[in-house]
Amino acid sequence: PQAYDGQVRFDVWELQLELYMTAKSITEDADKKVALLQHIGLPMLQKLIDWANPKKLSGAETTYTDLIAMLKKHCAPATNIFAQRVRLFNEKQQQGQSVQEYFSHMAQLF
Repeated sequence: PQAYDGQVRFDVWELQLELYMTAKSITEDADKKVALLQHIGLPMLQKLIDWANPKKLSGAETTYTDLIAMLKKHCAPATNIFAQRVRLFNEKQQQGQSVQEYFSHMAQLF
């Protein structure tokens, strides 16, 4: 996968990394950590080093799960529930939109 630069959502990049690791049969936590660190890109690697300080990324002190948790904490935006509610309550059925399509769309918003 390409290096993570913040231009795409982190969950999309994480999925791309997981697909890469599946294709390469990478299943061990230590190997997953190496794949993540190799593909994250230098700017994000520097940030990971800072976030993990005083722990070292190269040793057994940090796991793949720890790194993913750090990245999600800093790179995945928090859900604004108020904004979601406003969007849900302001949604109206579009002209020509079937009731089934409207309910499907509303379910996605919810």
